[in-house]
Amino acid sequence: MRFFAGLLLIMLINFPFYYFLPDWWWGAAIVAAVIGFGLQLNSYLSFLCGGLALGIFYGAMAYWSDAINGSMLSEKMAQVIPVGSGQNLLIAVILIYFILGGLSMLSAKLLRDLVSGPIKKPSKKGRGKYR
Repeated sequence: MRFFAGLLLIMLINFPFYYFLPDWWWGAAIVAAVIGFGLQLNSYLSFLCGGLALGIFYGAMAYWSDAINGSMLSEKMAQVIPVGSGQNLLIAVILIYFILGGLSMLSAKLLRDLVSGPIKKPSKKGRGKYR
């Protein structure tokens, strides 16, 4: 449940910043890091949550921007950056933001563990029937 909450929070917080701040690509990592510091997920889920959130969000925004201008910009950029076609360029954007989000959320999780100690699972040994 915290995984999906983290996904939605990162996407919802990045949405207004995407439109109102001109160069927000670096700020997306800050949002993912702050959310990753607050959520108590394990390392794998932290990386996956941040990566999926930014990959899906910025992939959708890049696809939307590409669809509005009829894929003209992505095709011209694909000629400048030798990736083949405009679709390959969109896939590259998704992969870059996946790695950016995953590493930023994982770094914040590891920083939280360094500061407060790792999350301890409750022991299965009890003190009897009643606790």
